[in-house]
Amino acid sequence: MTNKHAHSTTVFLVLVAGLCACQYPLKGQEAGEKSPPSTAKTTLNSSDIIWQSISPEGSGFEALLPGEPRLVSREIALNADEKSPIQMYIVALQKGKLNVVIAYHDVQEIPKNDKQRNEILDGGIAGTLLRLIPSKLVPWDANADEETDNIDRQKIDGHMARRFAYRGMQRGREIAGHSQLILDGRRVFQISIIRTGSTAPDEALADRFFNAFKLTPVDKNK
Repeated sequence: MTNKHAHSTTVFLVLVAGLCACQYPLKGQEAGEKSPPSTAKTTLNSSDIIWQSISPEGSGFEALLPGEPRLVSREIALNADEKSPIQMYIVALQKGKLNVVIAYHDVQEIPKNDKQRNEILDGGIAGTLLRLIPSKLVPWDANADEETDNIDRQKIDGHMARRFAYRGMQRGREIAGHSQLILDGRRVFQISIIRTGSTAPDEALADRFFNAFKLTPVDKNK
């Protein structure tokens, strides 16, 4: 069970990072066929951003996004016989060089204890960053000194979570990201800001985005 959990979370993280680093058109089931809204700019001016509140039915979260998101759905294989859908809400800024993402999927079984919860979260980070992107962990604050362990193990709304930043190369381009992983029962959330090229981080945007994300109850009877 542990390997299945870690595998699905690893693929989940890679898929989110890969979609944002790739400049090719998105394919598959999406919310609408139009191009991303005109929030994409050569330079980012905070006064031009219209923040939007979202709380998709059945998702288990509410959040603020810096523009109208595009919904992208994919599937990952949990094993030979079972797949799990991934839902991704993506806002592309600066002509796609800066992507703000909220994504979630369900693992196959509810983890029974903290050991399994830790394996889901840490296994996904290690498999993605050290093997598949590839990239390395860096301090969350770009001005901080390099540290041996750059994974912040925390709780968000009482649920086990991870906060981490990374930098590397994908498809011949620089990629850097700040991400939070939150585990709520079977559901894994990834909340990320992903940059490509030499795009500088926007601390005010990041603070507002990450601080606004909240878990919400889901009516399991529906």
